[in-house]
Amino acid sequence: MADDNTYAIFKPLAQEITFDVDMSNLPCGIAADIHFAEMAADGGMAESSGWNTAGAKYGTGYCGARCPRDVKFVQGHDDCGASASSGSTYNGVCDPDGCDFNPYRMGNPSFYGSGKTIDTTEKFTVVAQFITDNGTPTGSLLEIRRKYIQNGVPITNSYVNVPGVNPSFNSITSNYCDQQKAAFLDMFSFQDRGGLSSVGDALKRGMVLVLSIYDDRDANMLWLDGQYPPGADPSIPGVARGTCATTSGVPADVEAMFPTSSVTISNIKFGPIGSTA
Repeated sequence: MADDNTYAIFKPLAQEITFDVDMSNLPCGIAADIHFAEMAADGGMAESSGWNTAGAKYGTGYCGARCPRDVKFVQGHDDCGASASSGSTYNGVCDPDGCDFNPYRMGNPSFYGSGKTIDTTEKFTVVAQFITDNGTPTGSLLEIRRKYIQNGVPITNSYVNVPGVNPSFNSITSNYCDQQKAAFLDMFSFQDRGGLSSVGDALKRGMVLVLSIYDDRDANMLWLDGQYPPGADPSIPGVARGTCATTSGVPADVEAMFPTSSVTISNIKFGPIGSTA
């Protein structure tokens, strides 16, 4: 918060955000989500024609279905692929496809999870960088780059290992998004609505930092941590997204079995690229 009644607004172009995260107490079907979302600084009071009298102080103005453009740095739990994504909107329909980089789905199942390169049984640091074409906040967004630090060791993001996608990719760019969608036969709705350029425009206007923990009453989180669609052949590129069983993630089950699930996010820093980690 900038003050008691106003969200802090971040303008991430040519900047980076760094934070520590411990998600070792998150099971299959419950995810942590750390992201920027485009929201009014007053929580939507001014544009509500008087019906919203609560405002930012009480957390209003957020669309959980990603109606604002948003950028996620980590979306996952202790044993599924972390995902950095850029969301956009369909015409009048929320919760669309974005462009994500889930290491497991992108062919590197040994990168992120319990005992893996990023060992999610321990705390680790995430650095998300927003690269522009001229290296300044006035430029256009070219790339969203993510890297990690764990036990003092810097770790670059994993590289792609999917037929039809350039194996040199390890970040989100327009070329990466195009090749990923084609390889997985996914919809091109993200590109049709402006793609990374539109996300960059939203970042330039300003974003609010959002932290959340949640389960999924529509798809049991399988789109993030299991096989999706659940009846599809897991050998088809893009179907396998993590190690969770297709029977996992039912909200009534996870809420009953794991009522003390938690995530700890700490040591948040924001500043020019190269200044926070």
